[in-house]
Amino acid sequence: MGFLNGYLWAWILLVTWPLTASPVLVDHQKKSFDLSQKKRMKVVSAFVGADEIVLELLKDEPQRILALSPLARDARYSSIAEEAKRWPVFGEELESLIKLKPDLVIAARYTRLEWLRMLQQAKIESFVLGNFSSLEDIMGNILIIGQLVAKEEAAQAVVARMRAQLGQLAKSCPLRGKKVLNYNAEAQLLGQGTTFNDMMQRLGAENIGSSLGVKGWAVVSQEKLLTTKADYIVVAGEIQEKKKILAKLSGEMPWKHLDAVKQGRMILIPAAQLSSVSQHVLQAMETACAQL
Repeated sequence: MGFLNGYLWAWILLVTWPLTASPVLVDHQKKSFDLSQKKRMKVVSAFVGADEIVLELLKDEPQRILALSPLARDARYSSIAEEAKRWPVFGEELESLIKLKPDLVIAARYTRLEWLRMLQQAKIESFVLGNFSSLEDIMGNILIIGQLVAKEEAAQAVVARMRAQLGQLAKSCPLRGKKVLNYNAEAQLLGQGTTFNDMMQRLGAENIGSSLGVKGWAVVSQEKLLTTKADYIVVAGEIQEKKKILAKLSGEMPWKHLDAVKQGRMILIPAAQLSSVSQHVLQAMETACAQL
């Protein structure tokens, strides 16, 4: 549903807009953005997903990127942490961003509302992306950002590569037919309407969180978890941390009673990959398949 309500609506506007009128995108806040007036803009990215997309699309014009988000250099969240060191990042106070005077700030629905209000007061244009629940959402956002920064062909190429890679993984990944269960410190299972669920489905695996009826993410009772028969537990972490993480789960209820934990059947995916809302989400899928 996020797919239909979000970026597809923006694309419908582009396709159906009269040929004599200016092409227009509409963002998550229902704000119109006239593409015909915005060519070769200088941009600031306000969240990690956009950081990763913008750096890819503007790699031949890096001077158009004025700054990246505060977490762009943090390897716990960003897949481009090293590369991001070439650019400034704006601070929590936001004044540093405003001083840059960008033509456009690319934000997300979870960007602080007070930040968006401050940008409006400073007469700095922003475009807010709203959907991040599936790989189709992510690919749609890449296409939208391609429109915003006048890199449509580059965006289409990224999406084409993603689709080809998804097709290859769907055919070759050993996870097909397996049952997976995610673990996190908040004891929340990821279910329907999450990129994790979409990733597992595309790989042919059953996400137990979705099978239990979880929508989004939610805490599930220990009693329910004990009834599950996961083939693998998926955890955010580095492969070299496996012994440490396994020891942690082996001491926690109800995880210590699950056969997958007892037998050490875990899949570790770096947190930056697992939480990615850019093309780097494919790295999470590759990492999962490579461990089996």
